[in-house]
Amino acid sequence: ILMQKLSQFTIHFKNIPINNTQQLNLIFNALKNESIFANSLTNNKDDFNDNLKIKLVDLMITCVDIWQTSTGYSSLELAERSGFWLVSIEEGQLRTRTMNKYSDINKIPSNPRWRQVIKTAHYILSNCELNSKDRVHLNNKVKSIKQLIKNRAIGQ
Repeated sequence: ILMQKLSQFTIHFKNIPINNTQQLNLIFNALKNESIFANSLTNNKDDFNDNLKIKLVDLMITCVDIWQTSTGYSSLELAERSGFWLVSIEEGQLRTRTMNKYSDINKIPSNPRWRQVIKTAHYILSNCELNSKDRVHLNNKVKSIKQLIKNRAIGQ
């Protein structure tokens, strides 16, 4: 679409005398707007990734918080029991490095495994006695991420 519009501008540009500044300014401004539009298309992917990361970190923090509140167990227990996160031994202690990365916007991977975070939320929804407020809150966050991904997939 952008290329079609640019070629249309080029055709009109050829027919305008060089001293007709009013029409040249109109075309210049239109081209500038098209350039902004083209830049926004490339930035859309970055905006999507940033938005997805923010929502995933928010969901993971919520998952851990609700898990700890409803069960009394640590995030390490969540990783072990759910089976979705690697638990490793470092310096004689059990750690969940990968899961922890999803709780920090500065450490979340550039291509996050969003399904793992959603599965974690579903695990909590299925295996914990949650009050209705926490259940709705967690479900809404999951739906928000799924909607974001769906919108991206269908080009919205």
